Amino acid sequence: MDFIIRWRLFRKFVVIDRYPNRDIVLSHPFAEFDNFIPLLTLDFSKRGIKHPIQILFTCFAYKGKQSDPNFNLGESMGNFSFSIERDGRYTPSFSTQALIVEEKWQQYFDEILDRYTQLKTSRADIASFFETPHKPDWWQNDQTPVNSKGIKYKFIGQFNLENIFPGWDVMIFVFYDKYDSKVSYIHQLD
Repeated sequence: MDFIIRWRLFRKFVVIDRYPNRDIVLSHPFAEFDNFIPLLTLDFSKRGIKHPIQILFTCFAYKGKQSDPNFNLGESMGNFSFSIERDGRYTPSFSTQALIVEEKWQQYFDEILDRYTQLKTSRADIASFFETPHKPDWWQNDQTPVNSKGIKYKFIGQFNLENIFPGWDVMIFVFYDKYDSKVSYIHQLD
């Protein structure tokens, strides 16, 4: 017990909320989509980050293309960003069309939603799965995003999705940029 208390005191963030509601996390109309699975709201003010950071999984269940018109140039289902609005809500850089679930993926999408409902109902403590090493433990190549001034985003942390959704062996890396007020998520497969 003493170890757990000390670990919580010395980790680099404070948990503001577990399983926050989508309408608090996302701007309209994105808050209406089940594709967004908000896991944690974290406070990194001790690291000089003024915005609460939303840790969420975004589930894309459609056949994207190499050059996908639903995403900004250079972004895709595995590399996308959110603008942080004045009210703190996130607005994705991609269109709502990227969130349409194709019929062949519906079963998997439903399984993810069922698991999320179980986690949320039990209020499982998933904050321990969010790691904050000094630099990303890339599973593939370095994909650190760069802002509009050519400066690299600040690395926030990472989590292995399989710890939360068994069978999904995906590492998600979270980055923040204060200049453009954006958060970027990079997904890499093992």
